[in-house]
Amino acid sequence: MRFFLTFLYFVISCTILAFVDAVWALGYATKSFIKIFLFGLVPFVLLWKCKKVELLGLFKFSKSSFRKSLSYGGLVYGIIVGGYFLLKPFIDFSNITTSLNDSVGVSASNFIIVALYISLINSFLEEFFFRGFGTVFFNVSNRWLTYITSAALFALYHVAMMIGWYDWWVFVLAIIGLFVSGIVFHLLNQASHSLYTSWFVHMCSNLGINTVGLILFGIL
Repeated sequence: MRFFLTFLYFVISCTILAFVDAVWALGYATKSFIKIFLFGLVPFVLLWKCKKVELLGLFKFSKSSFRKSLSYGGLVYGIIVGGYFLLKPFIDFSNITTSLNDSVGVSASNFIIVALYISLINSFLEEFFFRGFGTVFFNVSNRWLTYITSAALFALYHVAMMIGWYDWWVFVLAIIGLFVSGIVFHLLNQASHSLYTSWFVHMCSNLGINTVGLILFGIL
C-alpha cells in the first residue's frame, strides 16, 4: 500500500509539473514555486513525520565522499560541455532557446538567474524528491525495484520540458541517459550513505547544461 501511495504521489506531482511545462505555459517563477511545494515541502513534512528517518542523516558529509563527488562532478561537467562541441555539427540545438523562451519565458536577459536556480536549488529538489523521499517511502525489500522505479519516474518527468528541443532520436537518447543517471545517482548514494554525493554530481551536471545554455543564448 505504501509503495502504491508513494508511486501515486510521484505520478500526480510529475503530471502536474508536466502540464505546467507543456500545457499551461506558466512563467518560470510560478513553475518553480509549484515544484518547491510538490518536490520539497510535501516530502519534507512526510519525512519529518516518519519516525524511522533522521532528516539530517540524509545529508551526512565526509571528506572522502566530497572528494569522490568532486571527481565525478568534474567528469560529468566535462562530458556534457565536451559532448556539446562534438555533437554541435550534427545536431541543431537552436530549438532549445526558442522553446525555453516560448514556454516559460526564459531568455538571455534572465538566463543567468535561472541557471543559478537550476544548478543549486533545482538539483537539490530533484535529489531530495527522487533519491531521498522516493528511496525512503517506496520502502521495498528489493532496493533495485526502488532504484529502477525512481529512475524511470525521474527520466519520464523530464519528457514534458524537453518536447520540441531535439530530433526524436536525440530525445530518446536523452531519456535513456536520464534513466541511467538516476540509477547511477542511487548507487553513488548507496556507497556514501548520503544524498550529498548525488546532489553534488547532479549540480555539476546542471552546471554543464547551463554552460551550454549560456553559449546558446550568446552570453558566452
